[in-house]
Amino acid sequence: MARIWPIKFRTLGGEISPDYRINGGAIDRSRPVPFRFNGRGYRGFAGDTLASALLAQGVEVPENVSLLRAGEKPAATLTAAQELFDDLTARHRTNGHFRRFLPGYAPSVETGSDAEVEHVYDKADCLIVGSGPTGLATALQRAEAGLDVIVVERDFEFGGSLLYDDQWIDGRAPGDWRRAVLDRLLVMPKVRLLNRTTALLREGETLVHAEERPQQHLTMRDPHLPDLRIRHIQARETVSAAGIDDQIFPFENNRLHGIFKLEYALSLVNRHAVLPGHRLALYVGHTDGYRLAASLLARGLRPVAIIDARAEVPDVCHRFARQAGIPLYPHHRVIRAQGFRRVRRVVIGKAGQDPVNRDIHLDCDSLVQSAGVIPRTVPELLEEGSVLSVTGRTRGETLPHLRRGPLFEAQTRAAAVHRTIHGWRLAAAYPIKGEKVRAASHREALAAWTGVAMSDLSHLGKIDLQGPDALALLERAFGGWASLKTGRMRPFLLTEDGGGALASVLGWRLAPHHFMLTMAAGSLATVRTRLERLVAAEEVAPRLKMTEVTDEWGGVALMGPKAEALLAGSLPMSVMSENLPPMAFRDFSQDDLPVRLARISLSAGAGFEIYTRAGYADILWNLLLEKGKAQGLTLAGTVAREILRIEAGRPGEREINGRTTAADLGLAPPDRLEGRHKSRLQLVGLKSVSHEVEGKPAPPLSVGMTLYEGDGTEPTGPGIGEITSACYSPAHDREIALALLSDGRARVGTLIRAATADGRKVIDVKVQPPCVLPRKEIGHA
Repeated sequence: MARIWPIKFRTLGGEISPDYRINGGAIDRSRPVPFRFNGRGYRGFAGDTLASALLAQGVEVPENVSLLRAGEKPAATLTAAQELFDDLTARHRTNGHFRRFLPGYAPSVETGSDAEVEHVYDKADCLIVGSGPTGLATALQRAEAGLDVIVVERDFEFGGSLLYDDQWIDGRAPGDWRRAVLDRLLVMPKVRLLNRTTALLREGETLVHAEERPQQHLTMRDPHLPDLRIRHIQARETVSAAGIDDQIFPFENNRLHGIFKLEYALSLVNRHAVLPGHRLALYVGHTDGYRLAASLLARGLRPVAIIDARAEVPDVCHRFARQAGIPLYPHHRVIRAQGFRRVRRVVIGKAGQDPVNRDIHLDCDSLVQSAGVIPRTVPELLEEGSVLSVTGRTRGETLPHLRRGPLFEAQTRAAAVHRTIHGWRLAAAYPIKGEKVRAASHREALAAWTGVAMSDLSHLGKIDLQGPDALALLERAFGGWASLKTGRMRPFLLTEDGGGALASVLGWRLAPHHFMLTMAAGSLATVRTRLERLVAAEEVAPRLKMTEVTDEWGGVALMGPKAEALLAGSLPMSVMSENLPPMAFRDFSQDDLPVRLARISLSAGAGFEIYTRAGYADILWNLLLEKGKAQGLTLAGTVAREILRIEAGRPGEREINGRTTAADLGLAPPDRLEGRHKSRLQLVGLKSVSHEVEGKPAPPLSVGMTLYEGDGTEPTGPGIGEITSACYSPAHDREIALALLSDGRARVGTLIRAATADGRKVIDVKVQPPCVLPRKEIGHA
């Protein structure tokens, strides 16, 4: 008879594995806190979160939970970062998805329609978002100068990284420094410290909307307090000190339980005294990632390995690993994680094309990773003149300080419907004769294939770089710039050290030491921050000047087979196809109008981009509009350009998300590592075929729909991918989409299904390359 081995899994509210609680931390062990989760009784300590208390007892943490009170309906939907209080009762909300990486202190409150919401209007000289070392030091400095100060902190404890960091400040331990500063602030009459309060949105330069949760830590509901308090804080100065977010590495099966971000793992160990795992592997892309290993060693615990993605690991890291006896794998990547629900092993390999490369299998029960960090910011409110919706309540506000390009008035005269995108008021479409925006955008997109369409590009982010060291900086950031000739341009992909794609950039070489970058408005901050950090990391200040010039240039795109004829009639000095090849540009002047003309099309067929100084933009627009009448020129808005982007298979912000690589997006050949784990999410195109199968009108595809096998089984669970962009293609006469699909390239030509989150809508789709329209029709893309 075969022997049946006893197996114990860590499941949601299931069997309890060995204890993960360690010594130390900021919890109060003299105050045990009983609570219930999914009907079972547990015990934590004052200072714990629901997540840390469950993890300490080997229970995996769900994405969100329902907070229950006696005699009430579920009071709120919360993340597992909910602070623990006596007799807390919570249950797992089943929605088919699990949290990929546990957040440090990210709130997620969903009040019911009958929840009581109170609006409060505050004023201060200075608002500080975050109570870490920067926030507290700034608050003390402003308060000592006699200013009215408000500090908002989303955690239930003030201190931010001071609650778990080992770095001393001014010769004092972080905990001692924190208590000393808080003691001084608490007695200052002009300082208000608001915990359990999240800065939600920033509106203009002086107004921030924040959400306070006064009931969320109470065993019994207090009838004298609202469920939610929305604070509208008007401040002359707003200081963002909300800390940092870890960036993640792309690898197979990175959704398994037991995979944590570095900052959260540090918080578990140093603040909550909880081990992420008994056999922990560390996967980092920067030196600060070694902080967790040092914290564990101080408690007598040793990670099983440190995997460092950097090609050149500093000597200090090598010395640390040798002295600690921790195996170090420099210039290695995690290829995939293995395990059932929870990680049990990671497979790593040397990065690059080493001929002796081999897979290395490391047994572990947790993986902590950080590919890099970016600062947290308060999102900007991006709907002018509309109603602000905050957790189910509304307030009418007209929003100032939104950016308008030099062609805004010209577009208004052309009856444009404007919408706000990344802080810019942009023409979404140009309806005629009572058209809706959807119908107008379809007409505009079709004109780019059959005639000629013109669209505004003034809002694109633009960075000018000049100097002897500019080329070296661009090489470090992107690679491939050295081969770019003067007068030529090329698309580049900005990636993290671990290979995750951050932004798509078009690079222009204006002179041997003069360059320009153009990019989507939403990518500007990411690109600028990355370049600034590379400059700051240099031991010797590089000889270059980097300037954002977005507002200095206006520009338009001409798209379609008649674009060249329109140029010939309006800009005789322009250079046509015989001596302006694709991906080339030329600067010239016509009738005192300075022009930079580029032959390029990253969306539709034959096309051009034309830039001029912002003061001349209106002249250029009117000239092309007048001369374009003979060619049937159609004005196209942002919705039409989005359709053209999807048709061309060009990845956008949802596809370039920090987790995909150039190879995943089809922008680089599959590397050796990718060949060994084919189930990576890869960019593909989809077209709806349900109407062909069922003989009914094509149902719309939508962003966020989950993809499932086309084998007829019930579409449940995490699926095999997700739709990231979707639209109706007038050129293709059907619903199309871009998606990130597991093993996507191998599925080209197959039928799969797309389903909404509630499973009510299931659509048959055919997988094909990202470019839904034939590549030959894309022209010079």
